[in-house]
Amino acid sequence: MAIDGDVWVLNDNGVIQRFRSGVSVPFTLEPLAIPLKNPTALHVRAGSDSIYLADAGNRRIVEFDKNGKFVRQFQAAAAKSDVMAQLQDLTVNELKRKIYFVNPAAAYFANLTK
Repeated sequence: MAIDGDVWVLNDNGVIQRFRSGVSVPFTLEPLAIPLKNPTALHVRAGSDSIYLADAGNRRIVEFDKNGKFVRQFQAAAAKSDVMAQLQDLTVNELKRKIYFVNPAAAYFANLTK
């Protein structure tokens, strides 16, 4: 769950529910070429147009806009692909251009490119 004025709830199947003032607001994610597999965390922030999802099953972090449109994805280089194995949580600092994420072994950060 994440809150930016609206309340966003990530279900185990990748469906995101959005609530405003306690009322459900229709919301769907654009279908992906490689569907979400075991989404584990969601990050939204007031003042940002982005939603970030930790997609543990595909070892990636996916960015959507708040209309559900796919923006981009972040994956580790092949030599370091284990850092995104078993993603558990994430947070994003767009001002510092950093993504912070954790798996059972450690915490990591990556630069958020434009």
